[in-house]
Amino acid sequence: MMPLANLSGAIWEPPSLFEPRTFELLGLIATLHIRLAAWLTRQWTLGGVCGLIGQVLVFTFCYHARSSLGWVAVFVILLNAAAIGFSLTRGFAERTQRESRWLSAVPLTVFLCGFLSLTFYEHVAYNPRYFKDKGTRTFWHNALMGVGSNAALAAKYKLGIGDDAVIRAVIADMRANHDPRLTDQWTNENILNSLGGWADFDWFEYESAARTLYFDIWKRDFGEMVHCYVVDKPLAIASLITSSWREDRDATRALHDVYFRPMGPVSQLIAIPAVLLLMRNPWKGLVLLALTLLLICSLIPGLLFYSVVLTMMGTFATLTMVLYVLSATVLNRLVSALGAP
Repeated sequence: MMPLANLSGAIWEPPSLFEPRTFELLGLIATLHIRLAAWLTRQWTLGGVCGLIGQVLVFTFCYHARSSLGWVAVFVILLNAAAIGFSLTRGFAERTQRESRWLSAVPLTVFLCGFLSLTFYEHVAYNPRYFKDKGTRTFWHNALMGVGSNAALAAKYKLGIGDDAVIRAVIADMRANHDPRLTDQWTNENILNSLGGWADFDWFEYESAARTLYFDIWKRDFGEMVHCYVVDKPLAIASLITSSWREDRDATRALHDVYFRPMGPVSQLIAIPAVLLLMRNPWKGLVLLALTLLLICSLIPGLLFYSVVLTMMGTFATLTMVLYVLSATVLNRLVSALGAP
């Protein structure tokens, strides 16, 4: 159902439990619980709070492993903020006292505490060099990789999908601008080796240089950058979804059935119990609305920051859920129409 494997020419790279992008799938399970808690929980008990804390811990672990799950955090905050606003302005039928309306803020409070706890844990458990020269997360490096979605910019600045190309582009820009930070340590091999701990390199300085190049590209090629984010990236997303769904003549891909098949026979067989339950669920409209927002949020990494092909796991999973809820809605209406006098 999900195109989890990578194909590069005739080389088959099977799905692996060590693939970090699968954390987006694991994080979505906790996300669905957290975002519904504020809307559907009428009264918080000790067991309910403990269950909520457990879901937040699962999500925090997934985010710790793969920070691109930040788009999920945006979704959770938006949905829970909306629940708080609704509770304070109109109130749920069961919540007549103003004090009880603040109970809808419990999920968001626990969620934010999870992020604070993660930050505290990192500063206590990590080697101090992680916050000095080893660096925490690469942001501008990935943003430059995403700029490679525009063919003109990719050719001009030698950008592409891969750390190697982006590092070379950053070094070339520093050399052209006679950047004093450029030393003998700034070699492609040394920088890549530092990712595995085989060499010393200041990633904070590198991120600063990558940020400089990123904004310089905006200054030099403003039109192409706008085209990149408004045209190239959306088209790349649409093309990736279409090509993952459509069968082709690639023998290796066909052999391993690496296609996006959310409505395939096997997928439908697995999804039947959930679809039947959704058909009778009075909240399926709210679920569909929330999942549509989740689908929009899942596009944030590919549209704004990273290369599209590296950040579509959450989009595929969310699109699958949207299709199943739509199926339940359509089937429910058909059953109602057939049963009507």
